[in-house]
Amino acid sequence: MSAPAATLEAAYEQCRLIHAEHGRTYYLATRLLPRARRPHVWALYAFARVADELVDDLEAPDPDALVTWSRAAMDPDWTSTSEEATGPRRLRSARHRRRRARLPT
Repeated sequence: MSAPAATLEAAYEQCRLIHAEHGRTYYLATRLLPRARRPHVWALYAFARVADELVDDLEAPDPDALVTWSRAAMDPDWTSTSEEATGPRRLRSARHRRRRARLPT
């Protein structure tokens, strides 16, 4: 497996874990989908979950983190070698899904 494919696979796995932990019933429902479609649902769920957490954090709101995260999410050329709070792995899988589905940026 090539390095980019392994990285993308790890990104989808991170999304699966987020989905399984935070959306258990919905996660179990994804098992009814064809196996090839499941990772894409996990990526979209994790994308929405991270956005929701950034917006709903009333104890320590961080508008800069939300702006950084949204720019990274929408920029198809954004890359990062670090695992900062914006969750680049999750974003990598969401960007992959957006490109595959030809969703606008």
